[in-house]
Amino acid sequence: MIKNDSKNLLFIEPNAKKMEPDVNDEVTEYAQYLMKKMRPVPGSATKGFHSCKCKQAHSGSQTYTVSVAGKSYQTNTLLLHYVKNHRSEVPEGELKKLYDGIEYEKQKALNKQLKEQQTEDSKETIKPKRAFKR
Repeated sequence: MIKNDSKNLLFIEPNAKKMEPDVNDEVTEYAQYLMKKMRPVPGSATKGFHSCKCKQAHSGSQTYTVSVAGKSYQTNTLLLHYVKNHRSEVPEGELKKLYDGIEYEKQKALNKQLKEQQTEDSKETIKPKRAFKR
């Protein structure tokens, strides 16, 4: 089932009957990160699963939710396989969601770093002025 819309992430069906060479880059690393963050959608389990046409990967029987750039998407366990092994067939709009997520995470990390730096700067010891003159 192909769901290429604003509520879903990488619900695609690549046509390739064989896998491309692995693509290991920032997008693949981000897809691995998303796999760890995925949470099952209650009540979404089915009795079946989906096999990629390359016959090298199969989805689980559940739909998952994952947050990308502050937006919630539904996806499945083939997310990483598609990004890593069928990159040329991933629609541009789906890749944009991933690139937006990468930039969002970078900005979040930078904001955290700046906040920590400001906290450290505000903790500098201020020497109290003398309460009275001698």
